[in-house]
Amino acid sequence: MIEALSSANCSIVLGWLPTLSPSCLQHLEHAAQLGNSIGFVMRPENINYARGHSNQLKIHSNYYY
Repeated sequence: MIEALSSANCSIVLGWLPTLSPSCLQHLEHAAQLGNSIGFVMRPENINYARGHSNQLKIHSNYYY
């Protein structure tokens, strides 16, 4: 995901990361700035979020498989 974000070849990068350390989050943010891209990290709902990262966008769909 870091390579895709920093490459400037992708405007938006989606990733499923069940675990995400604060240092990994910083690397992702830096890569997105370098590549002028946006990264969306999807995680399981039952994850305890670190302080300062409580903003959660939930997208619900009727089309679950």
